Amino acid sequence: MTEAKTLCIPYSYWHEEHHMTKAEIQYMAELCLKDTGMEHQIRFTFDHLKGDLIGIYFDADDPEADNHPLVSWKHLDAFLFNQKNWEVAKRNATRGEDTILDEVDDMGNFKGKSYFVMKEHKFGVNMSDLLKASKSPIPIPPPKGFG
Repeated sequence: MTEAKTLCIPYSYWHEEHHMTKAEIQYMAELCLKDTGMEHQIRFTFDHLKGDLIGIYFDADDPEADNHPLVSWKHLDAFLFNQKNWEVAKRNATRGEDTILDEVDDMGNFKGKSYFVMKEHKFGVNMSDLLKASKSPIPIPPPKGFG
């Protein structure tokens, strides 16, 4: 198994500090692809819980690189969905309400896992804090059209 080379641009940098748009991210990705030259190809994805922009380097002759778009917007959409749910749970907690959340995976599909987020939960910065939440005591089926 070969070791993968990656580049990570934190959410706090690309979104919060520089307010990059999709067009700017696409442009940056195209510049990076040109800069990798003849040795490597690069593809970008997003961490579906933290929102970090992750560049994955492939060998120039690796056919696997052709199976991925230059920037995977689907992963960004999954992060935004998860983060929106997390914000709802935070608002509910300030009103003294518990919340049951569903998480989507890195492809935007419901994982079939629900989390019971108690109003007393100490909220972190983003949806990755779900790993500290309790599993829901009851299984909740995903909404219609998903899963």
